[in-house]
Amino acid sequence: MDIENWFTCYLKFPLELVLAEAMFTYWIPKRNKWLMRLIFFLVILLISSFLLTQAFSDPMEMAVYIFIFLISVLGIFAVFRYSFMDALYRGIAAYATQHIANSLSSILMYCLIPSLQKGIISADINMLTYLLSYSAAYALIYLFFVRRMHKEGLYNVNNLFFILFLTIMLFMVVVLNYCRVYFIPWEGNIFTHILFSCYSIIGCTFSLFVQAGLHRQSHFTQQLEISEQLLYNQQKQYQLSQESISTINLKCHDLKHQMASLRKNLSDPSARQILKEIEAAVMIYDSAIHTDNAVLDVILTEKSLLCEQHQIQLTCMIDRSDFPNVSDGDLYSIFGNLLDNAIESVMELPDPSQRVIGLNITTSGNLLIIHTENYFNHPIIMNNGLPITTKEDKRFHGFGMRSLQLLAERYGGTLSVKPDGNIFNVDIIIPMSSHL
Repeated sequence: MDIENWFTCYLKFPLELVLAEAMFTYWIPKRNKWLMRLIFFLVILLISSFLLTQAFSDPMEMAVYIFIFLISVLGIFAVFRYSFMDALYRGIAAYATQHIANSLSSILMYCLIPSLQKGIISADINMLTYLLSYSAAYALIYLFFVRRMHKEGLYNVNNLFFILFLTIMLFMVVVLNYCRVYFIPWEGNIFTHILFSCYSIIGCTFSLFVQAGLHRQSHFTQQLEISEQLLYNQQKQYQLSQESISTINLKCHDLKHQMASLRKNLSDPSARQILKEIEAAVMIYDSAIHTDNAVLDVILTEKSLLCEQHQIQLTCMIDRSDFPNVSDGDLYSIFGNLLDNAIESVMELPDPSQRVIGLNITTSGNLLIIHTENYFNHPIIMNNGLPITTKEDKRFHGFGMRSLQLLAERYGGTLSVKPDGNIFNVDIIIPMSSHL
């Protein structure tokens, strides 16, 4: 057996499958001693391919490919920090990729058979056709599927029904393809072989589309869960902040009266100076913002103190402070996210004069309009109307704006984000007659 036939019999499929699996898994966090695990399973995979190919003859050779596929899935599970379900999900995508490339190579070869028989082209064209087919198929699948999945991040896929459906569908496509190879002679049936290969490509491509959709669904589901958790945490924080600020204000109020009484009895100038400094420290009571809305009082007082700590000027123009049908927790989340995003943005500015945040609450007809604006000096990339986070780990950042959008839509409203020059504008518009 020459080298080409030996490669085709024992190494071709395992290496094609491993390369496709690497394409779908290279960004996944790896387990401890992953390199040793990888080498171990590659050796097992190649030995299994050799032994199984010797044990099974045509047309039972299909069993070899199934066993190799299952071993490779175990390898994904052993090397990467993934559940077996997710390893199977990635393995199915890789097998579909390999099968698309193999079917494309078969179509090209069947198209070249008449030219080969007439001696118009050399038989050496086989290797070139093989390389071109696999390179093109893998490159296209990477561009249209893998790159997008990588960009969306790592999300566990726990939909057992869809994974079982994909497994059965891929198995049927593979079985049909091998029935064609072993039971339909190619002489006089070239068109039939091409038609079956096209069917294999369509079936596997559909499988990849389903998997990409399932991955995106998992992506959005986890984003929604994180946003909901953030909203819940903010509502709990509101309760704690409300209690803390109320307690602080009460203590400061009492201290002011006690210090006023003490001042009358102090004759030592140094003692008076110390008392004056203490009194200035408890002026937080007078700096508290008072509106007709208890939630606004808490959140604006809390954020104004944070702004004062970081030399940020917060200006508020509030024409209306009642928010019909909006729960206290959601109201705290809305203003908390708005102001937190603005504070985080202006804190990065080197010019203290630009550390300014404006908050306006107005009404227009039946609409409640909440507007914030602040300076910024970093590039902003918009996607679907929302800015993309600049944090390195995008899985757990960038949820502030998504939470605001979720809250606005909950009450029948809209969120609008508009960078204008070096001014970042955010508008939330909520109908006053909205219902939960």
